[in-house]
Amino acid sequence: ACLMDFGLSTVLGRLLDDSVNEDSKIQHGAIRWTAPELLTTHNYPTDLKLTTKHNIYSFGCVMFHVLSLVIPWHDIDDYTIFQKILCGEDILHPETSDATSNITDTCWDQIEQCWLVDPSTRPSALMALDFIKSELEVLKQDVST
Repeated sequence: ACLMDFGLSTVLGRLLDDSVNEDSKIQHGAIRWTAPELLTTHNYPTDLKLTTKHNIYSFGCVMFHVLSLVIPWHDIDDYTIFQKILCGEDILHPETSDATSNITDTCWDQIEQCWLVDPSTRPSALMALDFIKSELEVLKQDVST
């Protein structure tokens, strides 16, 4: 399997939303999965070189979505998300329920590592892959016992 970026959502967002003027700081696209530094860069995408560290942030959001069964920032609109990110707020750990029981402390720690503010401190893609492999091995052992 291969995860790909949500770049097309940025293009489609601009085409479909004529209510936002060209000077708007709100970025179109998959804001719920976008690394904060991409949202706060003044002339994105021209001011910033995209790296795998931005994708690692998004990967953490995908992990959150898959394990919690809710999208990141599920209870608020895109504009409010943008404001929260500018204020340095993070996505909160969902309340414990049957639906969120898959988010172990180990998984939550990995998600938070993917969301570190400084992109250079986020895990590498290889580290994320190793984490997934180890979690799958644990699941495999649980199923076989």
